[in-house]
Amino acid sequence: MLSRSLLKLSAVLILALFASCSLPQSELPDVMKIVDIREAKLNAGDINSVGLLIADDFPDRKNYLTQLNLQQQYFTKYSYSMNTTKIINSSFFPKKIELEVDYDLSYSAPGDPAETYFIGRKEIIKLVREKIGWKISDIKFVEDSGRKIDARTVHDIFFALETRRTALNSGDVELFKTVIDDSYKGRDELIENFRKNAEAFINVNYGLKGREFQYISPEMDNARVVQHYDLVFKVKGLDNTEKVEDQKEIISLKLKEKGVWTITEGL
Repeated sequence: MLSRSLLKLSAVLILALFASCSLPQSELPDVMKIVDIREAKLNAGDINSVGLLIADDFPDRKNYLTQLNLQQQYFTKYSYSMNTTKIINSSFFPKKIELEVDYDLSYSAPGDPAETYFIGRKEIIKLVREKIGWKISDIKFVEDSGRKIDARTVHDIFFALETRRTALNSGDVELFKTVIDDSYKGRDELIENFRKNAEAFINVNYGLKGREFQYISPEMDNARVVQHYDLVFKVKGLDNTEKVEDQKEIISLKLKEKGVWTITEGL
């Protein structure tokens, strides 16, 4: 009788020991693969594939996937981009893990002047190891995380950036000057260099590949935007076309007056 009690106690202690152990590092690549696939499938609008990553006991699973489908059908643009992931908790038995994910979200609906952005949002993603692999067992948004940039503000900021892009492609120095703030350090030199480039280069094409917000102030009057681009141009008098690919620039802007943003740094 005593030995049976000892065996039961040993079994309980062993289970408690395993439960208190964290997942080994070797499990993390498989966990991250699931959240990476979810990111890719959300951006592709492939909600059926997202459904394959969701565990059967996910709270209100059917409604969650229905809402994702409705969003994809309604939005004309949609982007979910993970910034960082942090392990909050994990256990070896059963194999579970909780991740805090910092992400940016942007979308636009029909009639919107531009995308609406949420930057620095956070969510808690719980995953569990099933027989066939890791599945997402729950996702909860962290209240009061991130900052929303409404579609009108996005439009106004992007308008300044688009004006600068038009000036680059057309070599219009007067147009370029309108979006360079008076406080820009070395403004006169920057404008003079633009003038020289406009005289030296033809067939300029600043090919925007993507942009995202890096920062916006709580007052919504200062912002930083990351732009990814290719640049194509020809030097006057030469036949060869030059191409500079996969470039990145981080441009700072400020609100000069209502609806008007100007560039203060980054060119």
